[in-house]
Amino acid sequence: MRQRTRFAGWSVGRRMGGAAAAVLVAAGLVTASAGQAAAEGETTDLVFLVDGSGSISAADWQIQKDGLSAALQDAAAFPRDGSIAVGVVQWSWISSAQRTRVEVPLTVLDDQADVTGVVGQIQAMSQLGSLTNPGDGIRRGTDLLLADGEDPAEWVLCMSTDGVTNSGESLSSALGHATASGVDKYTVVGIEDPPAATGAVLRGHYSPHVFGGGSVTIARNALEFANIVIGGCLGDPVELRALEVNQAVQDWHNSQPLITAKPTAVRAFVQVPAGAPDQRVVGRLFGRRGGADLPGSPLLAINSGGAVLAGQDIAARRGTLTDSLNFTLPASWRSGTVSLEFEAAGAPVTCQEPNGPGGDPQNDCVATVTFQDEVTPETVFVGVRYTSGGNPVQPTTTELFEQMFRFRSILPIAAIDYRMDTMGNYASAPSLETVNQDLAVKRFLDIFLCVFGCTDPTTGASRYYGVLSGNGGGLANDIPGTVSSGFLSGTGARGSTGYARNRGPHELAHNLGRHHAVDPSLPPNGAGLLVGRCGEVADSSAPGHTPFETVGGNVRPVLGPLSSGADNEVWGLDNRMLLSNTDLAVVDPRVTFELMSYCGGGAQGRWISAFTYQGVRGAFPSAAAASAADAGDFVLVNGSVDLAAGTASLAPALELTGFAPPSAGGDYRVQLLDATGAELAGADFTPEVADADAPAPNTPTGPPVGLFTVPVAKPRATSPRSRCCATASASGRATRRRTPRPCPWSARPRAPPSTAPPRR
Repeated sequence: MRQRTRFAGWSVGRRMGGAAAAVLVAAGLVTASAGQAAAEGETTDLVFLVDGSGSISAADWQIQKDGLSAALQDAAAFPRDGSIAVGVVQWSWISSAQRTRVEVPLTVLDDQADVTGVVGQIQAMSQLGSLTNPGDGIRRGTDLLLADGEDPAEWVLCMSTDGVTNSGESLSSALGHATASGVDKYTVVGIEDPPAATGAVLRGHYSPHVFGGGSVTIARNALEFANIVIGGCLGDPVELRALEVNQAVQDWHNSQPLITAKPTAVRAFVQVPAGAPDQRVVGRLFGRRGGADLPGSPLLAINSGGAVLAGQDIAARRGTLTDSLNFTLPASWRSGTVSLEFEAAGAPVTCQEPNGPGGDPQNDCVATVTFQDEVTPETVFVGVRYTSGGNPVQPTTTELFEQMFRFRSILPIAAIDYRMDTMGNYASAPSLETVNQDLAVKRFLDIFLCVFGCTDPTTGASRYYGVLSGNGGGLANDIPGTVSSGFLSGTGARGSTGYARNRGPHELAHNLGRHHAVDPSLPPNGAGLLVGRCGEVADSSAPGHTPFETVGGNVRPVLGPLSSGADNEVWGLDNRMLLSNTDLAVVDPRVTFELMSYCGGGAQGRWISAFTYQGVRGAFPSAAAASAADAGDFVLVNGSVDLAAGTASLAPALELTGFAPPSAGGDYRVQLLDATGAELAGADFTPEVADADAPAPNTPTGPPVGLFTVPVAKPRATSPRSRCCATASASGRATRRRTPRPCPWSARPRAPPSTAPPRR
């Protein structure tokens, strides 16, 4: 351990009057030791000024000792290469003769043994007690630097305290001595001791006196103390480029909507000034509502060690999760209007973030955001069973839950009112048209049964999503619609990647009214449909996606603007992946494109854009369950319409007694005819035009198919020769589509609710 002390015959007067000069006066022929010569090249001499007064409790005394010890163990902040020397002075006021004590002489840190020795001396300190006398602590620390400090090293006084001056030399007098002697920086780590010494009181007392980039920062525990020592006592100025509050998609203006209670991350993008070396920065985030601190404020960053190695030009490194300081907001912070303020744990911060919504000013290191309420959607996830090669195939329960988690992550919702179910026993992999038709019937029957009471009711607001193992595409029954389905295509696991990963949210967005990402600037295809850049098609009435931009030489539907500056770029964030599977956390808009497209890229495959995120808002239905008082006898008829060929097919019908929702009407009609062709019963309907998701990127899909599930009031009596048919009226001309067989009213009335399958 190389301690630097005053050698006999030497007098050191460094930077007197603020001049950066050292004067050595020889009183005799003296030769410096080898150890003394080795200290040349030192860049920082740091003296810790530790409050040992009586107001410091035993717990706060230990916070100081443990915090200093922990900070010294950080080899990045305190390198073991002779570039930094540390000393410790304890201060209080016992008497005029006993005010301060040097606990650790100024010691150069050459190796781990030096650090271990200093930590041992710190842990062995005994508290002086008595009055609070920071002024004498500052003078003693300055004199220690004058005696043993090195030129041209930076001289730093780092004080920790829980109180204000009540004895000894005044702060202004002691700091006048420090600045005149060449001390470069004075900073304070505060430990609250309410009610006498709150954070506000400590800041009010010491803030007017700190200098050289120093600050007054409050620590609540040893970890925060250590981080503030590193940031406040050693840190150089840094810049806050942006404070991004992200739930799924966001720009640096925080202009995208935030949903009440939805998991939320705040990314603080910190950089060093141009030309400055990389610097370790510790971050804290303060939360306030109506001016009052929120529970748990301030938050520590979830990064390793609560810190990041800040470099230049953070905008160029936005896609690297660990290059930003990341915070996860507690539930109590995710409602109403909240102000979020960034602090670099004592390091000076230049605020350079852009303005936010609602008049939130720029350049104040504060983001003020408002969380908005949204409906909790009702969704049933149905595992579809079939046989392949003689083996049963079915998604696991874990895979079904994973689909639910993905819906919740990507859509503007905080939670899902979900249920897991299974369906089918198909002899082979069924077509998605068949799955959706059966899902529609299942949904109808689930709602029907719950009219009579069930523990987990299904209402008209429900949306059903069928999940199939194996490879294939996806299909929604209409835009908007009620059921959809899709193959996992190898992306069922939490950490799986690829184009099909977010197929489920793609299909549900169709059910919520979102069309494919078509480009209106392109000519329609031969069928008059709008087309996109990766094989997408949509009805001629569909709104085109916005924006499209050129990425890597190709025009793509992007998450938001890419050519109007970094502040306006919209980036995705999967809040589930901040601590594990982190390759899925940040969604780069130059790699991964719009959810409603067929353009695949990146780990997430596709991600929701600002256009779709805002478009889905308000589309989640809410409805009350039907009343048993509306019950009656009816027949449930379902089937499909080949819209191109002009033909229809009917599935076996179900005869039921219960509530039948009224038909929405339309140009098509289901009829029950007698032997003479006269209609016994019927109902108008509009087919739900199925909208497919391509099985792979840039892959066109087949012609659209119309699906229908229509309740028809049951006639009093039917003949064995009665027949079912569907008719359609198009362009003023009626066309009849007749089934080749009698209507098979083979199903019987449903059992009472007590015999229904168990609800989970």
